[in-house]
Amino acid sequence: MRQIQRATVLALVLLLAIPVITFADHKKHFKEGLKYEENRQWDKAAEAYALANSEKPANVEYQLHLSRALVNACLMLIERGDRLADQKDYQAAYQAYRQAFAFDQTNELALIKARRMLEALGLSTEGLPSSSDPSGPKYKPKDDPNQKVRYNASFNGMVLPSGRVGAILQTC
Repeated sequence: MRQIQRATVLALVLLLAIPVITFADHKKHFKEGLKYEENRQWDKAAEAYALANSEKPANVEYQLHLSRALVNACLMLIERGDRLADQKDYQAAYQAYRQAFAFDQTNELALIKARRMLEALGLSTEGLPSSSDPSGPKYKPKDDPNQKVRYNASFNGMVLPSGRVGAILQTC
């Protein structure tokens, strides 16, 4: 009988101690995030804020710091990828762009740059995610939108654009 009482008391003490331990953890993670943020280590700050936010999802301050750290981590990694691409280290640049996209999956610039690095390496781009917005920009346009228009001067002295538009105009 006495052993049952001891076990019950021990279980109650442990159950009451769990919220105290959890309370200390989210504050600890938040303070770590602040330290990383001061040093502009945005990727580590985002990880620490994510841990704090997972323990206290209703805390608006945690959500705000997490959002800020995610965006800044993405920008930091895109800049790192740009530097690596300028040094012709396409594999490391690809990894930086993929990591940037993992931090902010709405940033399509990171995905486009990752695709370019794969193309520079001569690898397939099939494994990359597709755009989430069907009306958004295409990653590799079929026609170059900056292509210069060529003109023909053979239609009664008038200058017409060559190609399909010129052919249509000449039939009129």
